[in-house]
Amino acid sequence: MNHFEGKSWEFYTLISLVFLTISIISRKYLFNLKCNFNDVLFFYSLFLILFYSLFLIYFYNKEKSNLFKDKKNKNTILFFTFIASFSVGFTMIIKTKAYELVSNMSYVDALMEPSKIILLYLFSVLVFGTIFKPIILLGILLALSGIIIILKYQEI
Repeated sequence: MNHFEGKSWEFYTLISLVFLTISIISRKYLFNLKCNFNDVLFFYSLFLILFYSLFLIYFYNKEKSNLFKDKKNKNTILFFTFIASFSVGFTMIIKTKAYELVSNMSYVDALMEPSKIILLYLFSVLVFGTIFKPIILLGILLALSGIIIILKYQEI
C-alpha cells in the first residue's frame, strides 16, 4: 500500500506534523526574543480566527449541499464538537505558556505526546472496545520510561 497517495492516515499525520512544528518553532522563536506572552497569544489567536473564518467561508460554499443533513444527531454533534473545540482552544493557551517557560521546546511535546498516546489507547480499549494487545504494554512502559528520563535530565 502506498501510504503517500493521499488516502492514508499516515500521510495526513505527516502533513499535520510539518505545520504543527512550524507553529511551535514560530512561537518559541518569539519567546526567545523576549516577546510579551500576551501579545503573542493575542495575535496567534487573532490569526487563527481569521484563518478559520476564511476556511469556514470556503468550506461552506464548497459543501453547503452536504451540510446539516444529519438531523437525528444534531444535538450530539453540537455538544461534542463544542467540547472538542473548547478543549483545543484551552489547550492552545496552556501549551503556548508551556513553550514560553521551557528552555527546550521539545520537552513540552516529549511529555505531552506519549502521555496522550497512552490515554487515547486506554480510552480506545475501555470505551470504544478496540482490541487490547498485550505487546502494547511494552510500548506504554517504554513511553513512560522516556518521559521519566527526559524530565529527570532536562535543562533548567
